[in-house]
Amino acid sequence: MRRLSDDPRPGPTPRASGGILGACSMAAASVTPAVLEEKLSLTPAHMRIVGKKASVAEALAATVEGTDALTAGVPPEVGVLLFTLASKLPASRADFLPVLGSRVVKGAINSPAKLTAALTYLGTTEGSADAADMAALEEASGVGVEVGADEIASSVGAIVDENAEMLVAERYLFNAASLLGPVRERFPRMAFADGKAVKQELDGRVLALLGPRTEADDEAVKEAKRAKKSAGKKARKADPAPAPAAAAAASSAAAGADGGADGAAGAGTGESAAAITAAFAARDLASARNSDELLAAHAKVTGGVLRTRFPPEPNGFLHIGHAKSMNLNFKLAFALAGCDKAGDTLFRYDDTNPEAESQEYIDSQADNVHWMGWRPCATTYSSDYFDELFALAVRLVKEGKAYVCHQTAEEMAACRDLRKAGKEGYESPWRNRPVAESLREFARMRAGEYAEGTAVLRLKMDWSSPNPNLWDIIAYRIKFHPHPRTGDAWCIYPSYDFTHCIVDSLEHIDLSLCTLEFEPRRDSYYWLLEALGMWRPRVWEFSRLNIACNVLSKRKILKLVMGGTLRGWDDPRLLTING
Repeated sequence: MRRLSDDPRPGPTPRASGGILGACSMAAASVTPAVLEEKLSLTPAHMRIVGKKASVAEALAATVEGTDALTAGVPPEVGVLLFTLASKLPASRADFLPVLGSRVVKGAINSPAKLTAALTYLGTTEGSADAADMAALEEASGVGVEVGADEIASSVGAIVDENAEMLVAERYLFNAASLLGPVRERFPRMAFADGKAVKQELDGRVLALLGPRTEADDEAVKEAKRAKKSAGKKARKADPAPAPAAAAAASSAAAGADGGADGAAGAGTGESAAAITAAFAARDLASARNSDELLAAHAKVTGGVLRTRFPPEPNGFLHIGHAKSMNLNFKLAFALAGCDKAGDTLFRYDDTNPEAESQEYIDSQADNVHWMGWRPCATTYSSDYFDELFALAVRLVKEGKAYVCHQTAEEMAACRDLRKAGKEGYESPWRNRPVAESLREFARMRAGEYAEGTAVLRLKMDWSSPNPNLWDIIAYRIKFHPHPRTGDAWCIYPSYDFTHCIVDSLEHIDLSLCTLEFEPRRDSYYWLLEALGMWRPRVWEFSRLNIACNVLSKRKILKLVMGGTLRGWDDPRLLTING
C-alpha cells in the first residue's frame, strides 16, 4: 500500500502570475466565490476559509463544475459535504473531485459517514480516476446503503444489552459514548448510519435502563473527577521531576543555553538569573520549573551562553512585525537580561504545515534575515526533528498520555462547547481506549492507511482546567502533501503546539519569546514538557506591532497581488521586508 503523496501524476500547474498557489483547472477558476456561496448555501465560516485558502476555492470549483449544483443549487447539508470533500481530498487525488462531487450532488453519497468512507478508500488505493474501479469505490463508500431506524435500534440495543451489567453497576460514571465504537465494529453497516440518530438511540437506551440522572449520580461523577485530579496532584508531588536522562534520550542534537537558579532559564550566575527573572516576568506555573538535574544538564550543554530563537513559519514573506521580533531575539533580549554582549540566536523554520509552505518562502526569509544584518548562530528546521518528535509521541501513547481519536473537527468543536457550557459528555469516546489499540492506530496513521481528517493523535490533558488549551489538543494530524524538505517521507505531521515547545527544549533555548495571543498556550507548552521530563525554557510574551493605514495580513496582501492592485510582495507600498 502506498501513501497518497506517492501518486506519480504531475502536481498542480502554477499560476502564470508566478504565485505559489496552483490551479485545479483553468475552467474551475471561472467559478467565483460568490457563485459558490450562493449555489452551495455555504455559511460565512466556510466562506472565510474559501477566501483565505485559494487551494480550497479552486478544489471546490472543480468539485461542482458540470453538476446541477451550479444551476439549481443545493441545500446546506449537501453544500457542507461538497466543502468537506474539497478541503479534505489530497491534492494528489484531485482528479477524483468531480467523480465524488457528482455523487454527492446526486445523493449517492449523502452523509458525512459515506464521504469519510470514500476518502478512506482513496487513501488505501492507487491509480487515476479514469482507471479506477468505480463499483469498488461505491461499495466502500456505502452507496445505496440506507440504515433505517429499526436497524439502528437493533444494533445499538445488542451492544447495550451486552454491557447492561456494567452500566447498571457504574450508572452514569460509565462513559456510554465508548459503546459507539463497538456498535460500528460489530455491525459494519452502522458505519453509514446517521451518527446523530445512533447517538440518540444510545442515549435513549441508557436512559431506559438506568432511569433519569439523579443528584446522587451527579455527585458521584463530581467525586470521581475530584479523586482523579487529587491522584494526579499526589503523583506529581511524589515525583516532581523525571530523571534528566529522559530529556537526554529525547535529544540527539541539542544546542545550548544556560540554567538559572530559580528553576527557569537564566544565565549562569545568581545576579544574571535575577535580571532575567525581573525582565521577563510572566504568569508562573509549577510545570514551568526545572529540577536541579535539568538545570545542571542544560548548563553543561550551553556553557553559560544565553540562547534565543527566531522561528517564522515559511508560509509567506516577512514584514515589519517580523523585523521587530528579529530585533528582540537577536539583540534586545540579551540587553534586557543584563548580558554584557549578545548571546546565541537560532534562526529556525517552523515548517510543520507542508500545504502552506514553500522553498520560495524559505529562501526569501533567509535573504531577509541576512539583509537586516542579523547573523544567527545556526539555522535549523522543525522538520530536522521529525524522527525525534514521532518517537516522543509514541512514548506518550505508551505512557497513557496520548490517544488516537476519530472525531471530526465539528465533533471536537461540539465537545468543547459542551465543556464551556458546563455540561457532561465532552470527552472523546476514544479517550480511554487501550494503549495497545492507540499504538496500532497511530502506526496505521503513519503508514497512510487513513484519509485526512479521519484520525488524529490527541494529548490526554486536563478537561477540568478552565483553559481550552488543555482540552486534549491535537498532537499529530494526517496531511497527504509533500514537504519542501522531507518530500513524501511523512504523511502525518506534528501540530504547532506539539512541535514548538519540544523543539525549543531540544535546542536548549533559554528565552522563548512570542506575541501576546500565545499567552494562554503557555499552559499546554509546559504541560507537554513536564509530561516528557524535558528542559523548560522561559516563555515570555510581547505585544504585536499594530500598523495603521497599511496591510500586513498575508491573506489580504495575496488578494491584492493576485488582483493586480500590487505588483508583488516587493511592492514598495507594502511593509514587507522585500517591499
